[in-house]
Amino acid sequence: MVYKRSSGKKKPTYYIGFLDEDTRTYPRRVAAAALKYQLGEDARSIPSTTKAGAEALARMALDKGVALSSPQTATKIGDYLLNFWTQDGDYALKMSRSKRPLSRAYLSAAKSGVNKHVVPWLKKTGYHDYPAHRITTAILEDMLTDFFESGITASRCNSIRTALSKPFDELRRREEIKQNPITNVMKFREDIAKRKILTIGEAKAFFEAPSDDKQSKLACLLSMATGLRISEVCGLKISDVHSEDIDDDRYWWISVEHAYTEADGLHAPKAGSRGDVPVPASVAEQLIQLHRENPWGNGYVFHGISETRPMSARDIRTEYRRVLVSVGITEEQQAARGLDFHAWRHFYASHVKDSATKVLRHADEQTTQRYTHLTQAERIKIGDQASQLLKGAGL
Repeated sequence: MVYKRSSGKKKPTYYIGFLDEDTRTYPRRVAAAALKYQLGEDARSIPSTTKAGAEALARMALDKGVALSSPQTATKIGDYLLNFWTQDGDYALKMSRSKRPLSRAYLSAAKSGVNKHVVPWLKKTGYHDYPAHRITTAILEDMLTDFFESGITASRCNSIRTALSKPFDELRRREEIKQNPITNVMKFREDIAKRKILTIGEAKAFFEAPSDDKQSKLACLLSMATGLRISEVCGLKISDVHSEDIDDDRYWWISVEHAYTEADGLHAPKAGSRGDVPVPASVAEQLIQLHRENPWGNGYVFHGISETRPMSARDIRTEYRRVLVSVGITEEQQAARGLDFHAWRHFYASHVKDSATKVLRHADEQTTQRYTHLTQAERIKIGDQASQLLKGAGL
């Protein structure tokens, strides 16, 4: 039996009911979209939003025997979570097809909490083989509370909560559950000291300090003047550096198109947060000169020790920490103040006020894959503020 449920959506939602020969009823009913997901690659070309497509999915399910078990009992929560954050998992492949690939580091971080803590807890408490629709908010609250009381930090518990949100969202999208049970689980309060930034005086001392590592010093200056993440600094190519003559002045900007990490190589920036970032002329000119000194001719501004990769983020961070120590900020003080390389991005946000929403390119589910275009006037205004920042630091 195939039927359509009325909804306000542009495309109709079709459901399939499978006949029980003994009772002559339809106890097993499933959304065509959910059944298509269960059938996998073989059903990819079959539309789930037409009656003919829903009927074709039903026939395929019967041929494969998929329809012989209830769709809700087909998804056991333990196995589902165990396989969700894998590179060859359905969700990761779907994101790749939609041109929003998940990095290995992101997948690894999400998988770690689920595999190390969630799945063992589900086995210990007997919930591992529960169908997904029977997992409630109360069960998940008990689980996270157990984690916290066993000594797992509030931050780690919140990370695990985040790693569970997307798997349950996918089940809801496939109409296997009515709502995401993790949504109503409150986050743990994290007593984290507010991240501090370098003062203008400390930044000036940093760049005046002697260093034999010209590339790392320039990487720090670039992040300070633009708010670029370290992966975006490493992945910067000379083709991403642009200029425009306006009223006898030349204005420079970077099109953030690339990021580079050891785990994933060259890829799109975090969460697809591509965009334009003004850069002071003095910094842009140093970038161009550094590219001219690249012995490999591979297009990277910050060159590495081989032709196939740019400078290592690890090397940049090492020199950054060394210089901080040389100007009197010990490693213990760096840790207490949260002064990792990312602190340059916070420094920039604190001093270049118009950067917060557009230039820093903070992405979420609503803004992912949007390209942040700046108008000519915005580029000039923000670029001038960044230049004033450098002058204030004596650079």
